[in-house]
Formats: sequence, C-alpha cells, structure tokens
Amino acid sequence: MIGLIRFELKKFVFRKRNLFLLIAATVLFLALLYHSEGGYLFINRLDQNRTEFFSPLGNAYTDAEKEQLESEAEALEGRLYRSTEEDGTLLDEEEAALPGKYGETLWADFIYLNDALDCIEANEQRNDSIRSIIEMNGASVNSDYTEENNHYMADRDQLYAAAKFLYAGWPACILVLLIFAFSFCVDTENHCSRLLAVTKTGDTAIYTSKILTGILVTTVLDLYFFLLFGAAQFILTGNWIKLLNCPLFLVEGFELCASGLKVWHLLLAAAGGCFLLSLLCVFLAMLLSLLLKKGVLAALASVAVFLIGAAAELLNMAIYENDFIVNTDRWYLISQVDFTRIMNQMKEFNPVALINASWYLEQSQYLTVGDWMYPIYVIPTLMIVALVSICAISILRTARR
Repeated sequence: MIGLIRFELKKFVFRKRNLFLLIAATVLFLALLYHSEGGYLFINRLDQNRTEFFSPLGNAYTDAEKEQLESEAEALEGRLYRSTEEDGTLLDEEEAALPGKYGETLWADFIYLNDALDCIEANEQRNDSIRSIIEMNGASVNSDYTEENNHYMADRDQLYAAAKFLYAGWPACILVLLIFAFSFCVDTENHCSRLLAVTKTGDTAIYTSKILTGILVTTVLDLYFFLLFGAAQFILTGNWIKLLNCPLFLVEGFELCASGLKVWHLLLAAAGGCFLLSLLCVFLAMLLSLLLKKGVLAALASVAVFLIGAAAELLNMAIYENDFIVNTDRWYLISQVDFTRIMNQMKEFNPVALINASWYLEQSQYLTVGDWMYPIYVIPTLMIVALVSICAISILRTARR
C-alpha cells in the first residue's frame, strides 16, 4: 500500500501545477494576514515604549497598580484637554507633544494608560458577568462557567489583532479541491484506468491508496498553513507564545466565553475545524473526479460546491466585517442584523461554518433535543463525519463493481 501511495503522489500530486498553486496560496495567505493585522502588529512591536509599559505589569495587576493607573490617567487628561466657553473641550496639541513618562509624548502616555485601564475594566466586567450568570442559573448552573476573580493584564489591542485572523484553513481546503479533482480523472483521461486494475482486487487497492493519499496530503497542507501562520505571528508580535496563554475573554467578542479558555484553545479549535472541513473537501473532490471523469470539470464543480457552502462566511468577511476592505463605504445586501441572524442559524448545521471556529467559542451555546443538551458544534461536526463516510463508501463501492 505504501508503494501505491507513492505512485499516486508522483502521478497527480507532485506536479508543477500544484507547486505553483501552493506558492500562490502561500503568498496570498501571507499578504492577507499582513493586510488584516500584520501592519498593526508590526508597528506595535516597533513601539518599544508600549512593550516596556505593559511588561512590568506582568500577568496580574494589584489594586494598588490599578489606583496608580487611574490617578495618572486622570491627571494626564487634565493636562491634555482644555475647556473654553467658545470651543468647548479641546486637545492641547502643544502639551500633548511634550516628552512623556512612558512614551515619546504625553499623548502616547495617555493612550497607554487608557489601554491598560480598558483591560482592567474588561476583567471587572468579566467577573461581574460570570457572577450574574451563576446567580441567575442557581443550582442548575452551566458547568462551563465557574466563579472567577480575574486580574490579568495584557495589551488587548495586540491580543485582538493576533487572535482574530483564523483563516489559515481556507488555503488548504481550496488546494485539496483543485489537486484531488484530478485524482481519478488522470487515469481515465490517459486511458489507463483498466490497465492499472490487473487483479480482481486491483480497483479496491488503487481506490484505497487514493483515499489514503488524500488524507495524507490534507494533513500535511493543514499543518503547513497553521505552522506558517504561527511563524508569521511570532515574527510580527515577538511574544506570540505569551499571547497564546492569555485568557480568551480579553479578546474582543469573547467576553462571555466559557471559564478557563485561553487564546490557544481558540487556535486549536480553528485547526481542528479546518482539518475536518479539508477532509470533507478532499473526499468531495475525489468523488466528483470519479463521477465526472474530467479534471477541469470536477475542479470547477468542487470549488463551486465549497463556495456555496461558504457563501455566508465570505460575505461576512468581505462586506459586513470588512476584514479585507478598508477605507470604503459599506454596502449591505440585507441589513446587518438580519444577515447575522441568518448566518448564526446556518452555523448550527452548516459543516463549512467550522472553517471559522470563533463563533462556537464566543459563549457556551447548546442545542436541546428532548432531555439532552448538545454543544452547538456537534451537529456540523457529525455532518462532516457523515458526508465523509458517504463519499468514502461511494468511492469504494464503485471500485468493487
């Protein structure tokens, strides 16, 4: 079987076309990463004053440090802003440009202090929110939430930028669709499919080797893009490992996530969801390759099916969240509220929604079926398992005809 897998790799995977696709996907992925968050992260990394300001605070702040920050921010606000009867409250630009205690200017000091106080406020709001959830649920409190007393200090702006880009799975999914759309067609188009099956079980062995090749290539591509993502983040932030261990609730949008979650849990969930989805993509591409018998047609059909499933995510990224479009007026197909409601309903069963795992971790969400409660990501996960099984059985049944 190892020999057959090597043969399949040489036959339609290790091709110049696929190498070109891999290079193009890598360049595009890194460009989007830098465009989405990299510029901000890199600028912040170059701001050594900001790094030095947050570093001494450590992972936890004390009440004394909180009072000191509040006192300094209040005093600095009094220096920077002037009130007049004619113009109201205005920033004193000359005062703001003076050398600061922490940064190059007093204005930089003001930004640092307010960012730190914003992090403290996020901790306090989190503690109050969890306490309220527990009190409201009483004895039937959801086990995902436990009493918390957070005093964690981090640069939330940097944390948000480093954690929000969770699209590392997209390139792998598109690549396996384009590569494995030719997995069966290459034999049919070269008129050698029957010659390869020279024994009674020849087709079964060949088809099994193609399936194993698909799983192998999918695993390698997913690892490649997530390792590339990690390397890029480490270069852009300089302290990515430390950011991974920060509580997830400090990331904007995850204020009500389950207790105990950290940023690395989010990235692990994203990697797992993307791996499952890329497995579905490779089996879909192989099945269409087997049925349509034309590589280009199978590739177009595979990508079309994937894009239909991912349409809501694509619209959300490109239009409603403007992740890749900046400095433009937003336009909506439907209102943002209606679109969000429809997209959230789709995420409850759409397997392609697992490509962006962030929604499933924003807060604990369950589906109730009778007396049973299931995490909301169970149904799309089971749908992927079912669809992969159906595709695999269909392929192997074709081999035995």
